[in-house]
Amino acid sequence: MEIYAKEECCLFNVLFLKFDIGAEEHTCTPLHFHNAIEFIFLKKGLYKVFYNGVFNIMNEGEIFFANSYTLHGYENVKDAVVYALVIERNVLNITNDDVLAFEPFFRIGDEAFDKLMSFFDQFGDCFIYNENIKIGFANFVFGFLKSMYVSTNERKTGKTQQSSFLNILEYVNTHYHEDLSLETVSKKFFYNKNYFSRMFQRNVGIGFKEYVNRCRCVEVYKKKMLDSDTSLWQIAKQCGFTKEKTFYRVYRNYCDSNIKE
Repeated sequence: MEIYAKEECCLFNVLFLKFDIGAEEHTCTPLHFHNAIEFIFLKKGLYKVFYNGVFNIMNEGEIFFANSYTLHGYENVKDAVVYALVIERNVLNITNDDVLAFEPFFRIGDEAFDKLMSFFDQFGDCFIYNENIKIGFANFVFGFLKSMYVSTNERKTGKTQQSSFLNILEYVNTHYHEDLSLETVSKKFFYNKNYFSRMFQRNVGIGFKEYVNRCRCVEVYKKKMLDSDTSLWQIAKQCGFTKEKTFYRVYRNYCDSNIKE
């Protein structure tokens, strides 16, 4: 499967899409990642989700949540109606614990889900009008999901540890352009290096070095889309890469390589 950084997620703050897939149609969204968070709502049918190396089958009324830089992809199993909402974090007034409130697959109850689908059907067409509507739309949906999820899925253990780990991800996402290494970051957060490596792999599904490279590649992609004059390698150096051959090898693995120098 191809793995790439979604271009549209790099260029827009909020995306809201509806997919009405017929019984005879076959659709597949390749494996991808981005710095936004993403929700998939399955209104009808079945939907196959690839997440952290495993395929899962979504059923009607189920919601899938992909956190920033999480590798994921989709394929329909039979006729399905699917809504997708992709939100850059900077448009939401949220804390680390707000994001941690969601498991990858969850439900909010039939009544709440039906209300949300009705909201999508009635106001989804208004989404394209202006940026204020998009931002308001995104904040309403996120707030509704968090409220309904917490009321039906009280999280009783592990919240402090997960919140601490998200602080680590926030640090990497902010300091990607610096000389980040497993040793320096584990030391900064007072972890044994080997324990930190295992913890990172367990929580994210990929190793620390690979996660850092994905963050850097997404930033390179975004900057290049907005600056066609500066060479790809010059931008890569600004984003933390130090070896040119290593950068191009990693970039080809993770991102759309159609951008020319």
